Amino acid sequence: MHKLIIFDFDGPILDSFGTAKKAVLKTRDKLIKDGLVLVDKLPEPNEKTFILNWGYPGPIGIKRMFPLLDEKEVEIFGKTWMILQKQDEIPLIKGVNKILQELKRKNLTTALITARSHDLKYYLRKEGLINFLDFVQSWGNPEMKNQEAIHENHVFHQAFKPNPEVFDKILKWAEKKKIKKEEILLIDDTLVGTKAAKSIGINFIGVCTGPISSKENWQEYGRVSPDYVLESISELPKWLEKRERV
Repeated sequence: MHKLIIFDFDGPILDSFGTAKKAVLKTRDKLIKDGLVLVDKLPEPNEKTFILNWGYPGPIGIKRMFPLLDEKEVEIFGKTWMILQKQDEIPLIKGVNKILQELKRKNLTTALITARSHDLKYYLRKEGLINFLDFVQSWGNPEMKNQEAIHENHVFHQAFKPNPEVFDKILKWAEKKKIKKEEILLIDDTLVGTKAAKSIGINFIGVCTGPISSKENWQEYGRVSPDYVLESISELPKWLEKRERV
């Protein structure tokens, strides 16, 4: 039986992949047009490129997608990408609020682990999502000033998935609440998510609201059984009920 549900933010909750992908492609075109990067260094990314490399922190993800870029070009790409991406408002996955409310009614513990930082407060408070989360972890650097906690159980961490250290703080928190590893479920939209979950032995569900848009692709690239893939988290309550009956 699952007691703690950990959500990644981008993909499972925030419908950000389409916007981010569009910004990547626009960035590529702009840098080539402006003569800042040679076209040979920026091959047009395809579906497989996004599947294999999405979810890594900015510079690492960019370098993985475009390995011929040098350090300075990676920096230029990242800055341009962020500027273009901020031009669009990002919607929530349909029905997210309702799903989180339902999980709370079932007395399930819910948590969020995300590398997003600068606008997390805006999105969590916009629809009142913060009210349905028991634990929030976002990226943060101890040397940064004015890091604002937005939840009574909000912590900052410098680790990124798939590094297993990203779970250190929430595992300690869960232990205090007498929640065992086998009772924890991570919901993510990327391969780095499933790698991170496997590295510490917690359960995993993939969702198709990110770069991996089908159960077939989850099975092919991540070796995730179709029984552990959801079209979106709107299917989560029924999935949990089915597992409880087994």
